[in-house]
Amino acid sequence: MADDRGSAAPLAAALLLGGAIIVMLAVQIGLASGSWQEADAAAAAGADAGAARIDAAAARDGSLQLDGEAAELAAIQAALAYRPRPGRTVRVNVAAGRICVTVRQSADPGLLSSVGARPINVSARECARPHQG
Repeated sequence: MADDRGSAAPLAAALLLGGAIIVMLAVQIGLASGSWQEADAAAAAGADAGAARIDAAAARDGSLQLDGEAAELAAIQAALAYRPRPGRTVRVNVAAGRICVTVRQSADPGLLSSVGARPINVSARECARPHQG
């Protein structure tokens, strides 16, 4: 009968390593999801802030129209101010009575950077129109 002492140790080490990798992947997926939700909320904040900037002269005449330059500036400021993150970029498009804000940012790979993982870039877009409320 062969000596089987210690034969479970390599199996246990392999299982622990596999489990650690699975946990690190789950954490990375959670970080990426959180970063996307944050980018989406920043885009929504920017779109809402931009949609609130209406053309005063048009409003006096009874028309609800965006003040393009003011809306763009307000949208950029609001999107960048929402939980500020380094490297976040904001693009704004004002056309046809609505404002659309696109936010891009990256999700830090966290523990996976130790095994060569790179940041994951996420993007979110939200649009809004001025409205009476």
